[in-house]
Amino acid sequence: MNRIEVEIENIRYALDSETSTATVIRSYEHIYKGIIILPASVAHEGKDYAVTCIGKDAMSFDDEYMDYIIEHDLMGQEIESPEMVIIPASVRRIEEKAFLRCINLQGVTLLGMPEYVAEDSFDTCIDMQTILVPRGMKQQAQQMMPHQSELITECVAEINGLYYHLHSDTMTAKVVDKYPVAAAGDWYKLQNYTGRIQLPSEVEYAGNSYRVREIGRCAFAYSSIEHIDMPDSIEVVGDRAFDSCEKLTEIIFPDSIQTIGEAVLNECDNLVSVRLSNNLKRLEKYSLYGCINLRKVELGNGLQYIGEEVFHSCDELTEIELPASIEMMAEEAFSFSGLEVITLPDGIREVDMRAFADCFCLECITLGKGVERIIPSELEYSDHMVRLLIPQECVEDYCQKGLDSMREYVEIEAI
Repeated sequence: MNRIEVEIENIRYALDSETSTATVIRSYEHIYKGIIILPASVAHEGKDYAVTCIGKDAMSFDDEYMDYIIEHDLMGQEIESPEMVIIPASVRRIEEKAFLRCINLQGVTLLGMPEYVAEDSFDTCIDMQTILVPRGMKQQAQQMMPHQSELITECVAEINGLYYHLHSDTMTAKVVDKYPVAAAGDWYKLQNYTGRIQLPSEVEYAGNSYRVREIGRCAFAYSSIEHIDMPDSIEVVGDRAFDSCEKLTEIIFPDSIQTIGEAVLNECDNLVSVRLSNNLKRLEKYSLYGCINLRKVELGNGLQYIGEEVFHSCDELTEIELPASIEMMAEEAFSFSGLEVITLPDGIREVDMRAFADCFCLECITLGKGVERIIPSELEYSDHMVRLLIPQECVEDYCQKGLDSMREYVEIEAI
């Protein structure tokens, strides 16, 4: 008998001793979930087997699997599936329905190009966002996987210890994490950036120059970087780019940056100082959420909008200077922060008092002229009345617009 089935490090294989090859197959011992990094080879009883195939239904969620769940009374559990899969270059075939109904699967990285990929390999993977293929293989992959062609992009290149997605059409580069596939769960354990990072404005690859234009989603998230220098070529910083960088103490965004994504510095516990680009118009939600040691923030003079919970739980942030360009602050923008005083400039047209919900240390808010809409809020969690300073000529108008309903929580003073 040439074929035996074994389970090695939570992956089940069918081993063929005649060809010394291994096929990934379905496991009924456990559910495949989270990050799956398939090895190029496995060893069993002193013999090596090349992993050359992901078999039919190997990681799928099909009717047979549903029967198993019913039989073992698992219906009450949340249905789980792989979230990210990294497939080695040794794999030559991906068989029918290999990932069928993997509803949590968001990204696949192919380190080599298989000879065969079944048409329905990734059917009903409803959350799939990216299929990364080796550089130069995008067209071949799109022909092989026509149903997923819009998801296919080329793998990154490593240049001087950093990883980049190179766009040959625009000759630009995006900095990415080592395994640049959008995925939930424990993906961050793969991150390995540390120390001081000096991003170049250009990188060279295969005789071509690429302008470093973007820092991608989660590029440095959960890493141990201590400092980063960004060149003036950077225009875009993606969602969660520096999420939970616990050793990062300060960061400066150059004025070339026009877009910063959500939760960009979320829960950077030791971050003390931030300077934003003067060309940034929006500070998206959760941008500095949970930065408990943040003391100094320089908002760019072009900023117009501060999103939801941007400064939530920034305990050490006692004051902040808002630029004249600010037009709106979203609900709970400063919630649970250490904010004590704040002045809202004349440019603000809408004042959402809920932006200061649960600011227990808040003592004084100064409103500028020209407010067109006021959304009142209950500030009952403060142990003192909050002083609300309003231009003399605006008091009656602002009270009619909603401040009268807040007299239980604020002392309105004309200035």
